[in-house]
Amino acid sequence: MSRHISAAICASRSTMTCALRLPSGELHAGAAAAQRGSNLNAELATLFEAHGFTPNDLGSIRLDLGPGSYTGLRVAVTFARFALRFAGATVSCATSFELIGARLRAHSHQGSVRVALDARRGRVHVGALRCEEDAVRLVEDPRAVLVEEFGATLRDGERVVGDRSLDWLPELCTQRGLELSETPEYTATDLFDEALELRTQTAEELEPLYLMGSYAGES
Repeated sequence: MSRHISAAICASRSTMTCALRLPSGELHAGAAAAQRGSNLNAELATLFEAHGFTPNDLGSIRLDLGPGSYTGLRVAVTFARFALRFAGATVSCATSFELIGARLRAHSHQGSVRVALDARRGRVHVGALRCEEDAVRLVEDPRAVLVEEFGATLRDGERVVGDRSLDWLPELCTQRGLELSETPEYTATDLFDEALELRTQTAEELEPLYLMGSYAGES
């Protein structure tokens, strides 16, 4: 049996995760790996071998494009470009915001969500999505704004999901009367959530969401 395996790679957070979906539909998650010094090729090869397949059986990749970790996204996108160009795999992508939405939906949340992720350097990755019964949809594409500009992005009735490191966010949400939740943990297996509207990309189109241009020196 060949070329029936779908791999997923999630690299926007502090750890990188990968997963496989077998021809039977079974999902299998690999071990989470620290981003610095991690070997994605080896992690995936181990996962393939554990279930009786080889990387030659790879037919498609689901990829988290960020925003998030510079190092992780660079490694994951480089791997996907290589697989697309030289192994003939197809690559479908989602943003890290949509993965957050998938986790919220899994816990029965529906409605409008404002996401705030720490972009460092006095900035926040911000965007909006809507969680519905059968879909997670971006309402506003992710972008980077200054911390002092974040309040202007908020809308009445939204649920705010933010990183714990944004210590100013709870007070702001209280002032605006908005519900605040901590950013949920998401992994590569969430890329197989059927509610996501994944977008197929070519090697030329495939780029990580580096919203601030460069995160050189950051994890």
